[in-house]
Amino acid sequence: MKDIGEFGFIRRISRGCLTRPDGVIRGIGDDAAAFRTDGRLVSLITTDLLVERIHFLRHAISGYDLGYKSLAVNLSDIAAMGGSARKPSSASPFPRAANWPTLRMSSRA
Repeated sequence: MKDIGEFGFIRRISRGCLTRPDGVIRGIGDDAAAFRTDGRLVSLITTDLLVERIHFLRHAISGYDLGYKSLAVNLSDIAAMGGSARKPSSASPFPRAANWPTLRMSSRA
């Protein structure tokens, strides 16, 4: 990964990965995939994975702040393509031996 970088990796894995191209406007890329869900509507979908020690430090972030950051990076991808989010989702890898008390989900209220 270090020698090809993020965009080189995207180019490498995107070759031939679109198995159902009907309705796809833009497939795999940096921001989001765009596809038609009916004759006039365009949907965008994106997932950015936040990885511990690269995007966050477990001992230095609350569960709330990690969730906020995860949502923010994905919302910015949708906004970069001129869209507005309606149904957010998130993906986060956690090791089996995670110290769960440091990741407790708590609100700021």
